[in-house]
Amino acid sequence: MSSNVAGQISELINKGRFKEAKKLGEAHQNDENANQSAHFFFQWGLARSLVRKDNSAQFEHASHCADYTKQMEGDFYRDAALVAAKQGKLTRAAELLFMVGDMLWEEPDLNREAALHMARGRVRYIEESYEAALMHHEEAADIWAKAEKASEFVDQQWVKNNRFYQLRVTARLGEDTSGLYREFHQSREPRPDRRVLAFLYHYFGKIGVIIGDKFI
Repeated sequence: MSSNVAGQISELINKGRFKEAKKLGEAHQNDENANQSAHFFFQWGLARSLVRKDNSAQFEHASHCADYTKQMEGDFYRDAALVAAKQGKLTRAAELLFMVGDMLWEEPDLNREAALHMARGRVRYIEESYEAALMHHEEAADIWAKAEKASEFVDQQWVKNNRFYQLRVTARLGEDTSGLYREFHQSREPRPDRRVLAFLYHYFGKIGVIIGDKFI
């Protein structure tokens, strides 16, 4: 049951339905099985962070579960860094991402290494360092391609997320987005808001990005 609920929360998050994901976590917080699942607390905590709610309690609960891993701790820090960056706490975001990098040095994981580059790209975008942001998103895409070639696990939703943010920064720099936009459509992005934003990025370039950023 707990893994099923965690999966349902994850699916809602992938569709951009963050409030529903948060409410689903709240509805199951007293379930006996859920209270023993770090994966459940991770997904619920992620949903809370996406609606700008504190998730420290979920992190604390997850750390005491039998299925908790060091890699999961890195995922928490990575997501916390993105929240901090959105709040303008760029120094804190950099510190958290540095910690994630240290964890990956100890336990290499191509999927999470790519996700770290994606997170760095998003932080650099917030800093308005657009060329550096693009470099990180391109590096993330290259690492995921390498992982797939090596038959290693690749989180396809993370790949979709990275492609969306790569499309945004590419348009912001005034570069050609035709290839990325084609790949974006082929990936069947589940979030309607992203489909609208991608349209703006591709057809209106920098102006489309500036308009779109007001709604993210």
